[in-house]
Amino acid sequence: MKMTVRMKMFACMGLIVFIVSITFSLTTQVYTSGLIDQFQREQINANYLSASPEEQFEIFKSYILDNMQLNELLNVTHGVRLFFFVAIGLFFSYWMSGVLTLPLKKLIAAIERVAQGDLNVKVPVDTKDEYGKVAQTFNDMTFRLREA
Repeated sequence: MKMTVRMKMFACMGLIVFIVSITFSLTTQVYTSGLIDQFQREQINANYLSASPEEQFEIFKSYILDNMQLNELLNVTHGVRLFFFVAIGLFFSYWMSGVLTLPLKKLIAAIERVAQGDLNVKVPVDTKDEYGKVAQTFNDMTFRLREA
């Protein structure tokens, strides 16, 4: 299957969304690592070191779970933001790809008509950018072909 310009743009936006999702996951891992470092600084003292391994594990588990519950609320908020970012990003990329490929579709239709022998085709020149330049050049070409 040949990828159209629209498909390529949509795929690029999907890749960006994927990268943002991975970044979100990595920040969660960094947070967990930071939480363990924080535990080492704040909780490891004489009382902790004199406790049995089972008690040390319970202290560690309690500290991590208490802090992660606070972080879980933040993660839900981040997750909702990420969902809306993904949805808006996909909508924007689909819309933008349509805006960028519509002039090409019009030009392709005109080229196909010329290929069938219709030299009276004229493409509207709506802009002064590259699309407008191509449309104007196409119109000049069909005019010269009609005159020949």
